[in-house]
Amino acid sequence: QIRHAAAVVQGVYDLPEKCLHVLSSNGTSVEEIGLRCFVRFAARSYLGNTFIISPVVSLDEAVGLRNRLIDARAAGWPALRAEWVALLQTRGSEERSRRPRSQQDAEAFVDEIRRMREASGPVHGPRRTAEEQREEKVRREQLQEEKMRRKVAK
Repeated sequence: QIRHAAAVVQGVYDLPEKCLHVLSSNGTSVEEIGLRCFVRFAARSYLGNTFIISPVVSLDEAVGLRNRLIDARAAGWPALRAEWVALLQTRGSEERSRRPRSQQDAEAFVDEIRRMREASGPVHGPRRTAEEQREEKVRREQLQEEKMRRKVAK
């Protein structure tokens, strides 16, 4: 039920409310079932097919991290890099190790992933917002109408 609720969440910040609602409607709570989760975060324009993956943490911690990553991705590469480097320095952040990375190792790792992404082709900034996409669509339609008017005028 939680997966279903997560799949239909409208806003990026509504997930905790949906989870808590599902749990309470089933007569339980986060604490009772010991709910813990991790964040698997994509930033394809910056990292290609590499995901930022958190350690397993409480729901509140995971939601907070996810929100910080969303904000950082929107702010640009320096902000996303800083957030990822900080994450890699936390205990349990490594898949096969519970030891955190040093800041130097974390920065080197993140920079190498980014370098490989840049070497694979052009890197674009974050995706356009819905408003920017609508504006682009209107511009394309206006250009198309203008072309049609010119054809008719000939």
